[in-house]
Amino acid sequence: MIFGQRNPDNRNQSVVDLLVGQVRHDLGALDKNLGDVPFAATTQLTRADCSLVPALWMCSGSLPMLGADSPLTGPDRLIFYRERIAENENAARIIEETNRGLKARMDGTGRRMSEEGLTEAKVQQTENN
Repeated sequence: MIFGQRNPDNRNQSVVDLLVGQVRHDLGALDKNLGDVPFAATTQLTRADCSLVPALWMCSGSLPMLGADSPLTGPDRLIFYRERIAENENAARIIEETNRGLKARMDGTGRRMSEEGLTEAKVQQTENN
């Protein structure tokens, strides 16, 4: 839904306002549930962090595409979490993979990579038969 609203010439501002409002509301609710531990749920990296890291990245990276400010300028616990998690090497890899995936989607390399992979798999299958 977000990517369809990137072009300001055909953007539906009501949809953008709804999306931005939902993100801000949900991040506020998330902020209330984050504690003082280094990660989302405990003192160790968990699946919660593996889900939360790309979601926060998506929020901070996609809303500016819609002409909205990044929602990660507050609340405080969320900012503190984001700063702490960015220092973790595993979380950094998640962010790197997410950046690579978005780039591939935006410039078409993802589609080309998929097509090349399918072609290679067919060749290997033919060679094995």
